[in-house]
Amino acid sequence: MKTFDDINFRSRIPGIWEGTIAVGDGYRLNAVAGRGMYCSADGEQNDVNDFSCFEVSIIDNRGQYVTKQFVDDGKEDILGYQSKQQITKLIQKVDLIASAKKVQQLASIDRKLSAIGFNLKLFIWIFSVAVVSFILAIIGLMSAINSALEAGY
Repeated sequence: MKTFDDINFRSRIPGIWEGTIAVGDGYRLNAVAGRGMYCSADGEQNDVNDFSCFEVSIIDNRGQYVTKQFVDDGKEDILGYQSKQQITKLIQKVDLIASAKKVQQLASIDRKLSAIGFNLKLFIWIFSVAVVSFILAIIGLMSAINSALEAGY
């Protein structure tokens, strides 16, 4: 399973550290730290390792914040002062929930296909009965015509 240590941090702006990791199926966890962010540092803030807490968000594949969907209080899309352990738990929670959603989607598709299969079997049975009934009607009509011809009508 992925953890905080799998996040690849870089600094594009001096004093600001940004890290991203793909989580779940179609989600991305962003973690940032630096001056002006909702984070805590244990040192000089010269390196990402100087930080003990980070600002975190979850973004979907459309670029929308969806953090609220994965946290218990569901109030904010940006979580401040998240420890490395809390971030690891969030990564694993998103992975787990996204996997469960995928299983639910597959189960729903399976149910739909099963219903289609049942409906197709029912249609074939009804069609077969109709064809047999039609054939029997034709045979009956031909028999009646043949009898009429033999009787001289």
